[in-house]
Amino acid sequence: TDNKPKEIYDEVEYYITHEYTDENVNQVYMFTYIRKLDYNTDNYGKIYFKHFSGYQFFEVIWIDRCVGLFNIGNNKYILDRERI
Repeated sequence: TDNKPKEIYDEVEYYITHEYTDENVNQVYMFTYIRKLDYNTDNYGKIYFKHFSGYQFFEVIWIDRCVGLFNIGNNKYILDRERI
């Protein structure tokens, strides 16, 4: 598997963190319950999707930022300030 972090856009329903500590290890884990997005990029480099997919659990490294959603026609666009 690829251990390189990937940027994904999904809707987070819930997340939990768990800290595991013993005499040799101090590790923090974060798990999310998300609603998947099947997203694409348009001709202008903007990210959009048509509908949400199913729910899924993921172990994540961090939740970086919040993004906005808005509708244009049948598409829902993701407004991400870092991609403007």
